[in-house]
Amino acid sequence: MFCRELYLDEYTAGNLKTIRRKIRHGKYMPGIYVLMLSKKDGTLEYMNSAYLAQKYYKKNPPFIIGLAKSQESMLHMIQSIFEEVLQVRGDVDVRAYLKEKTSGEEYKKLRMFRFTIFDQDGDN
Repeated sequence: MFCRELYLDEYTAGNLKTIRRKIRHGKYMPGIYVLMLSKKDGTLEYMNSAYLAQKYYKKNPPFIIGLAKSQESMLHMIQSIFEEVLQVRGDVDVRAYLKEKTSGEEYKKLRMFRFTIFDQDGDN
């Protein structure tokens, strides 16, 4: 459900434990936006977390790679992610980038999470 490489804004970074727990249990959280990687074609999609309380998402949990407090913060985050991927890979294949980034031994052995936190302007 959650990628090991999470992108967060300042608010969601401070409340990550609570937000993750509520998302996993399908609780309603107004104002929190989730950034997901499409399972079909690897495109980025975002929506309000309230939609995750629907039956469809309980049966088909999304692959969440980012969380933000506002839609504006989410748009800044998406732009920054694309810039990062373009700089490193030379394309905008976010799925391949995350796969390469999380294939290290520390992820496999320690099952650790790594966070990229963006400030209110979308800068990390």
